[in-house]
Amino acid sequence: MALAVRAFAPALASALTVIALGPAPTSAQADGPASASNDYSDGASWLCRPGRDDACAVDLSTTVVAADGTVSPEPWSADPDAPIDCFYVYPTVSTDSTTNSDMSPDAAERRVVEQQFARFASVCRPFAPSYRQVTLAGLRARMAGGGTSDLGRGLAYDDVRDAFRHYLENDNQGRGFVLVGHSQGSYVLTRLIGEEIDGQALQDRLVSALLLGATVTTAPGRDVGGSFRDIPLCRMADQTGCVVTYVSFRATAPPPENTLFGRASGPEEAAACTNPAALGGGNGALRAYLSAGGNTIVGARRTEPWVRSGPAIETPFVTVPGLLTAECVTNEHATYLQVTVHGDPSDPRVDDIAGDLTPQWGLHLVDVNLAMGNLIDVVREQGAAWEGRHGSGAPTLTVPHFSADDPRVGTAGFVGQTTRLSFVEGETTYTLMAFAVGDVLTLGAMVEGPFDGTAEWRVGGRSFSVPVTRANRGSDEVPVTGAEVTGRHGGFRDFDWVNVEVPLDDWLPDGTVVGLSFRAGGRSITLPEGGGVYASEVVTG
Repeated sequence: MALAVRAFAPALASALTVIALGPAPTSAQADGPASASNDYSDGASWLCRPGRDDACAVDLSTTVVAADGTVSPEPWSADPDAPIDCFYVYPTVSTDSTTNSDMSPDAAERRVVEQQFARFASVCRPFAPSYRQVTLAGLRARMAGGGTSDLGRGLAYDDVRDAFRHYLENDNQGRGFVLVGHSQGSYVLTRLIGEEIDGQALQDRLVSALLLGATVTTAPGRDVGGSFRDIPLCRMADQTGCVVTYVSFRATAPPPENTLFGRASGPEEAAACTNPAALGGGNGALRAYLSAGGNTIVGARRTEPWVRSGPAIETPFVTVPGLLTAECVTNEHATYLQVTVHGDPSDPRVDDIAGDLTPQWGLHLVDVNLAMGNLIDVVREQGAAWEGRHGSGAPTLTVPHFSADDPRVGTAGFVGQTTRLSFVEGETTYTLMAFAVGDVLTLGAMVEGPFDGTAEWRVGGRSFSVPVTRANRGSDEVPVTGAEVTGRHGGFRDFDWVNVEVPLDDWLPDGTVVGLSFRAGGRSITLPEGGGVYASEVVTG
């Protein structure tokens, strides 16, 4: 079925007017009292939270439109028992007249959640904070000033950081999480990862980050470096702790010289692209979920029918198997996800899709819709892999529990009664020690051999780090970052260790996940090897 793409020119021009030619923003929302921190304990500060009737509780039923014109229903439902969480930061959609939006979501924010995030609730618990983002008017001002590179800073970032910290402290409870962002949301999350997660103990809980519609960089020829020090690109569906990122352009309209996406700022970095339809590389079929009524993240586009004849489409979404494929490619201007549309004028199904802006924007309006089914599949597999390594499939950490008056406690041979689990790399042995006496749990991180760095613990929903270095010999107490506990250093010959003492019952009920990573000079050793955490079991010593 043939389709004249030019029929959408007026609507596209309207969107460009809003983004590029709109009125100057009024004085910044960040000025004055409005810049005070948000209260993310207030449910009204969230667009989505699990189990609520909110922006994520929408009808996502879909009609499958085959190439021969036949249609079939595809139901959808959320999974209230999903094993992991998703934390979403939406793109620039606010139509508020100020530079930064207010905290009262309107149709624009609710629409983008429907288009980009609500469907993830089938594989993860949904969390989506409202935040005082740079508005469309504010974006116009930034573009007039030469670019969008500062979208990850300022009031918008502060809000998202505060919301994320509130989520970690009150909702996460040690669960794995996926970060999902698009455009401005991806820029904000990129900074959040760099400041709060990359190279820190919390990284172990990162299932993946979907940073879409924005340029993420690596060192040339590598999967790390650039935007992140220790977090690589995803190259397998069951790989965790990694990044999926792309910007999409048509195969027939590749990024031009003035592209807004897909290129690094200098030769020391390279723009990244991971194809969610083929993470290992090559071409793959996109499982798009497109608005049946032509909605995109900034309003309606399509008016043409999806099928030349037959029953009307009554679901809010359609999927079009076989119509779209994609591959990560590089031209002289950018690295991007090249989307090919396989329309056939001889069949009754529509031959093209909407979502274009101008050549430098590409298919930005439907970046997420184009690969929604693929992204859901990837998160499902990643969640299962993370849960297998951190949940019921984790090896057991047996913690011996001694009474306070046990005669073995404090004797020369007592260390032989404690749990010690080790990993050897090169000239250094890394050891996790654990035991409990009375109501006190002792966790120890010990190295034998060359090492000068930190030990980073994860105990249930808590994460903290302590320095392990011979420079601390003789100082006894050492600082602990991330928890109000005291670290005590000891050492002799080639051994150095740091113990922390915490309340047993509060910190370590049976089944609590426990992990320990030793980090130094960009290197990371995590116990247990290949898994990341143990499941604790306290037994009588």
